[in-house]
Amino acid sequence: MDHSTSEACLKILGRLRKSHRTFAASKDTLVGLTAYVDRVENPWDLAMVDKALKHGEIVSPSALVQLLRRPASNCLRFCIEKGNAPYREKARHLLIQVDSELRGHPWLGVAPLPASTYTCLDLLEQLVIPHQELRMFWARVENLVHASLRAEYAASVDLPMDMGRLTSELLEEGISAAEFLAKAEVVFSNCIQFWSAHNDSESVARRVASFVL
Repeated sequence: MDHSTSEACLKILGRLRKSHRTFAASKDTLVGLTAYVDRVENPWDLAMVDKALKHGEIVSPSALVQLLRRPASNCLRFCIEKGNAPYREKARHLLIQVDSELRGHPWLGVAPLPASTYTCLDLLEQLVIPHQELRMFWARVENLVHASLRAEYAASVDLPMDMGRLTSELLEEGISAAEFLAKAEVVFSNCIQFWSAHNDSESVARRVASFVL
């Protein structure tokens, strides 16, 4: 990015850090938690974005926006228990303010998230909050499959997918609602296909798939 664009982005980032202190400082204390590591591949916060931007490591506005959304994405991946509603709300507020900044700076050339993205987030929340047994679908599937079964799993499943990974793709990569639904189907079809021979997760997947799809 050129100097003027970088300066404008630093001002945007400064406003976000001031308004969203939950995501402004390092989350290193969470990284050691097993559940956090299971669900979040790239722990990130706004302080890290600030450092990367000042060091010239962010090459475009679109790359910056992806990183600005990542703390919210990680939060929504991790905070899926019933008592974490305040954190999910804070994550949404961060996403909404990023969208507001993009509308105010159209010359950055990055579109805000469409309304359908928030509809998909609503669907995810409606799935997991009332049905806490579904938390297993948010963990990285590689961590759920016993080491002795991983080769078998890799051979039988074309596209490993979980709801946590899908959340990141929705918010950071901007997949469409149609792509989201197709990949949500993959989560459950993978489970039905593989786990039916090993445990009762297959029956859970069938119940959820019938609700979602």
